[in-house]
Amino acid sequence: MRLQLTREKGNPLDGYAFNDCRPIRDYGVALRPVWREGRTIGKHIGKDVRIEVELDNSLLYAISGDFHHPLLGS
Repeated sequence: MRLQLTREKGNPLDGYAFNDCRPIRDYGVALRPVWREGRTIGKHIGKDVRIEVELDNSLLYAISGDFHHPLLGS
């Protein structure tokens, strides 16, 4: 599984594309994505970004976090 962060129109953020993400091959409930150069999602807390997930022979049961949807409110 790999993740990428994108802007509203789907353009990946620099350094946060699928190809920049280290593949997640573990099982667990608290796995965190890491991109090249040790980048994490922490830099984008409080900013409007989209999370896209790429699965390869994987199952994803949930993503959790402190999310906000502009149309649904907090």
